[in-house]
Amino acid sequence: MYTFYQTEAFAAWLRNIENARARAGVLARIRSAELGDLGDCDPVGEGVSEIRLHIDPGYRLYLWQHGPRVFWLLAGGDVRSRQHDIDRAKALRREIEELHHDSTQHI
Repeated sequence: MYTFYQTEAFAAWLRNIENARARAGVLARIRSAELGDLGDCDPVGEGVSEIRLHIDPGYRLYLWQHGPRVFWLLAGGDVRSRQHDIDRAKALRREIEELHHDSTQHI
């Protein structure tokens, strides 16, 4: 079993999915991933991977594995905004990594 954390950007994106059926599909996909089934998932660079969902406009979830069983859900989007979403996810990953690195420096 994996632990998934969400960035505020991801949580806001998820809240803004207007189609309740699509939102339920995204939540079900996250639950499957928590149970170990990442499914249709490929790397997009800089440690970020993309989970493709075959519902509505082609939703995408961008995640980063931070430790053996911990993932960050960085951003979400659909096929129309794919490159922008990938760039945003990579930037968010760098921010989280810097914050984590800075916090361990003070221990």
